[in-house]
Amino acid sequence: MAIQEYVRSIAATQTVSKEEVFRFLEMQFARAYRNHDGLLDIDELALFAQCISYPESDQR
Repeated sequence: MAIQEYVRSIAATQTVSKEEVFRFLEMQFARAYRNHDGLLDIDELALFAQCISYPESDQR
């Protein structure tokens, strides 16, 4: 599911479960985690923060 669709589906219900929040964070983490070395470097961390702040923007 695209990030935009996911965000809209959450917004439509006007409530968010803990599982939905964590699933959203996992999706954003996956977008930022580029080198898959087990650690986030400063650039990946900045991208993760941007993904959380602006989930509908295209960071790729």
